[in-house]
Amino acid sequence: MKPNLFDQPTADEQFYARAFAIMVGPGRKVASVMQVCNLLYWLAMIGALAWLFSQVIDRTPPVTIRSARLVNATVAAGDPVRVEYDLRRSRTCQTDVSWAIFDGLQEVHRFGPVQVDAAGNPGADTMVRAWPTPINAAPGPGRLRVTLSFECPGNYLQAVYPVVMVLDDVGFLIDEPHRR
Repeated sequence: MKPNLFDQPTADEQFYARAFAIMVGPGRKVASVMQVCNLLYWLAMIGALAWLFSQVIDRTPPVTIRSARLVNATVAAGDPVRVEYDLRRSRTCQTDVSWAIFDGLQEVHRFGPVQVDAAGNPGADTMVRAWPTPINAAPGPGRLRVTLSFECPGNYLQAVYPVVMVLDDVGFLIDEPHRR
């Protein structure tokens, strides 16, 4: 007896047809949707890794100090050391400043960290900054060492691991404190 192609399939034939469909895989439409979803997933993963990598390699300080010049070469103990900085800002970041004064006996007096308002436009700039000296600083040749710590907006890794920049030491002369 010859089977008629237009007869209803038996339960066994339906079972084997379904098993074969499962074994072969999804239909053309479902396979296309799955490929698009897979592509979008891997593009998102690559984008996330690229963003994370950009956070890691962003270690350049946002400020370049071109020069530092003493305004007052001799300072009485307790008076501030004034330094004029010629700098170039590439972006505005939150800045913590610490400084150390080495007095005439080369004892270290540490100050900070102090959060500084880094407002201003990127570009060239000149500013005079006064750094307090301790009243008990020993007279003689002294040095000022400034350490800047930056956390730039948009870089969440710098909140944990900030960009640190140590400026060149500026030498000056410490005089006896003024008697009042």
